[in-house]
Amino acid sequence: MELDLRELTPIQFMGTEMNFESSKAVIVPLPYSSVVHTENTVNGPMEILFAWNFEEFDLELGYEPSSVGVYPLPERQYVGEKGFNQIQNLAERLFESKKFPVFLGGDHSVTIATTAGLKGLKDTSIICFDAHSDLKNEYEGSQFSHMCVNRRISEKTDVYIIGNRSIGKEELEYVKTTNVNAYGKLSGDELREILDKSSDEVYISIDVDVFTPSVMPAVTMPEQDGLTWQEVIKTLKVLFQHKNVVGMDITELSPIPNFTSPNALCAQLAYKCIGYKFAKKETESSLF
Repeated sequence: MELDLRELTPIQFMGTEMNFESSKAVIVPLPYSSVVHTENTVNGPMEILFAWNFEEFDLELGYEPSSVGVYPLPERQYVGEKGFNQIQNLAERLFESKKFPVFLGGDHSVTIATTAGLKGLKDTSIICFDAHSDLKNEYEGSQFSHMCVNRRISEKTDVYIIGNRSIGKEELEYVKTTNVNAYGKLSGDELREILDKSSDEVYISIDVDVFTPSVMPAVTMPEQDGLTWQEVIKTLKVLFQHKNVVGMDITELSPIPNFTSPNALCAQLAYKCIGYKFAKKETESSLF
């Protein structure tokens, strides 16, 4: 049964009564796993929401992002092809309602479904923070697994991968022949290149294994020499200042029992992005 957005009732969140209709941002838990070894990521969305316990006021931005309305949707189970289609349908309805959705995975395959909900996908660039290129044509017999995300999306629009430090030989060959642009740690010139080449409208996908493992150990496929919190946040700030970010996701958190720091990082990351989305654009950040 599909979630009826018209029947959502007011809910207490961040110490305030939030209404779906008046909220500009929506938190969307998507406990979905595409393969066996990412099954623990289905626990990610609720652990992120449990860790959503911090001051409403953002010292950097000078305002409370929660003041724009942040409505958390109830968690639902999404399984297999049916679940994939339900995610796409939900994403489409949220985009049509002009909300700013922050999707919480689940593994990275959910991004195929959420971006498919964008009717103007061909005119929207996808900017993906990820340690892995995720450009395999298929993985474990599926073309819609978490390792095929950017391959499927690149068949419809241009993709920019930031923080990439693991790529297969066949994926490297694919990058040379298609509209995929992969970067490691960005220089100012590379960030400027992304800004110049990408569409005015973008969707941001953050696979949290983009962070170096000492910052984010709760992932299924950690890769050394990743990005720091500040490197990710500074890049996100510039993207939000220069582009119309229509939606985003945070995926691949694989919670560690009795260790809440990674969960809190994801919650704070989501809240920071909401803050950037609705902040007054009085000044622009330098490109490093």
